[in-house]
Amino acid sequence: MFGGWAAIGAVAVAVGAQAPQVPAQSPGVLLDEQIRIVGSQTYQNLVTGVSRFSNGVTVYYGPTKITAESVVADRGKQTASASGNVIITDPEGTIQATDIELNWAEGSRRATAQNVRIELAGARLRAKSAVLTDTLWVFENIEGTTCGQNTPFYSIRSPRFEIVPGKSGTLVKPVVSLFGRKLLTLPSQRFNLDPRVQGIRPPNIAYRKDQGIGIAWNGQFLIDSQTAGAFDLGAFRGGYPNYSLGISRSFVSSEKTKAFITPRDDLGDRFNVGYFDSIELNSPNAGFRNLSNPRSTLAVSTQFNRGAVIGPSELSYSRPLDIAYELGGKSGSIGTIGQIRAQNIRAQGYPSVNRISMGGTAITDVLPVGKRLGVVGSIDAQSFLSQNQYGWARASAGLVYEPISQLRLGAATFLGKEFGESDFPADELYAKSGYALRADLTLGGLRARYMLKYDTQRKWYDREYSINQAIGCIEAFVLYRQYPQTYLVGVKLRVDQFVDLLQRKKFERTKPVPMKKTVISGG
Repeated sequence: MFGGWAAIGAVAVAVGAQAPQVPAQSPGVLLDEQIRIVGSQTYQNLVTGVSRFSNGVTVYYGPTKITAESVVADRGKQTASASGNVIITDPEGTIQATDIELNWAEGSRRATAQNVRIELAGARLRAKSAVLTDTLWVFENIEGTTCGQNTPFYSIRSPRFEIVPGKSGTLVKPVVSLFGRKLLTLPSQRFNLDPRVQGIRPPNIAYRKDQGIGIAWNGQFLIDSQTAGAFDLGAFRGGYPNYSLGISRSFVSSEKTKAFITPRDDLGDRFNVGYFDSIELNSPNAGFRNLSNPRSTLAVSTQFNRGAVIGPSELSYSRPLDIAYELGGKSGSIGTIGQIRAQNIRAQGYPSVNRISMGGTAITDVLPVGKRLGVVGSIDAQSFLSQNQYGWARASAGLVYEPISQLRLGAATFLGKEFGESDFPADELYAKSGYALRADLTLGGLRARYMLKYDTQRKWYDREYSINQAIGCIEAFVLYRQYPQTYLVGVKLRVDQFVDLLQRKKFERTKPVPMKKTVISGG
């Protein structure tokens, strides 16, 4: 967003760098291979360094087009202004304002606009004013929606909207309207925009099959740019309260990774990054993209009365102390993640154990073997060193075929092997040898996915499906996984594109733009 407005600043810099000119009539001034400015009248003051373009001005900055009644640039002060129905048209979207002022001086970059209308990343916004810097965006008296109708299904209005790009946002006392009618006013809302932490969710009522109804609350939050805290609290009628507290320090700059700072939980779903592992992954290379993010994190946590994905659901675990180091990243067409842990762990009915655990995953990108056929593969392994010694390894390989763009079919086989005697049921390999079948279908606003898994011992042990139906600016969804047991149904707003924009710390184009040199004769 700031990048489109800053285009005027780039134009002004280039104008000031040209050889001195006298007032002139010109159909176009070519400043370099990307910048061209067209105005009925062009004037430059050789003493003050001020350039004026008036009587209808069009600026071409690469793929960005800016139109205004007049543009004034001061190279000495490193400021510029555009006035009179300013319209910025960019592959990312459109911005309109009555006036825009810019300062591109080092350390003082700032854009100010009045009476702003924005259509960007699927969202439509209106604001009385906007002030943008590299570190903070502020919109006053803003109203917005992601619906395309003249009377939108929903809209949100706020006297002030603050965004720290890529970090957080704050909506001051937002007013929610449905079909143009005010529904309710909420307290000021602060939300997370950093993809490396999940943010803090409100406490919610939850249901567990073995414990009944209760209250759960969890979240992740930044302590500084590379340190995160995490917590998970729960109280259920049929069980003891549970908690988890942890702190993690990443040694990878926030500019170089989008991976969660908090390491993966070894009591959670250990097979959740492969296309044939979880129906929640929407593409064959989603797991590879995830594990391609650099990771180097040291974490310390404590947990009490935690459940585990593997083993009896009523069996809970406590880890008074757990120290973990996680490392990962991309090597060619392979994404990797590995962990080493030192922990004290115990479970109901089992003795307390001090041990070291080591494990990791390597997953390939989609390797093409034909026009519409690709291969994916992965290797997983984990070992536990205590008085007992136990470990397992599993390899998987699959084929993905796209007969048409709307349909994707896949089949995979996996083979696992265990060694030694485990300390707890949660350590063990659940499915050891079998195969998986999957089909994905996309028809307009409908996305449907279905998967079956078979194990030679457990037979058909897992069935998973996901159905998403877009209806204008909302989306209805159903998600079911037999193992691990998951069932979600609901309706959500389609705001993914807009949230992705707000999560960017720097403006980067997401749409391909053809670039070519512009040649003007007689200009």
